[in-house]
Amino acid sequence: MYKISGFSDEIDKDIDIQFTALNKLGIEYFEPRGINGKNISDLTTAEAKALKEKMDKYSIKASSIGSPLGKIKITDDFEEHKEKLIHTINIAKILETKYIRVFSFYIEEDEYEKYRDEVLFRMKEMTRIATEQGIILLHENEKGIYADTA
Repeated sequence: MYKISGFSDEIDKDIDIQFTALNKLGIEYFEPRGINGKNISDLTTAEAKALKEKMDKYSIKASSIGSPLGKIKITDDFEEHKEKLIHTINIAKILETKYIRVFSFYIEEDEYEKYRDEVLFRMKEMTRIATEQGIILLHENEKGIYADTA
């Protein structure tokens, strides 16, 4: 059995319009990213709980969290980013999904070797934190991030 999922924020910013469209299409899963114009990782705990109530109302489940984690420069503050990871893990738990999409940090093209160890440290640390909470990180490869090419 296949489960179809996607970013429904490309339908509309409004979550009710998103869920109505998903219901009409017979799609039961979505990857929350943009919720009423706000990034999923920026929702408050109360907003995440309200989203879960709407998900239940429309019989929609979260396949994974479409977070922007790791979508910062490798030279940006990592401690602050870890706090965002912990918050996003809590959102994932509220939405009853064990998957969070992440990236591996923006690097200048000629600086891959210079920052290799830092990228690996950050990815391992994020993975450690997630694993301790029963969460699995899913890496999305994107142009301009570490390892976007061989």
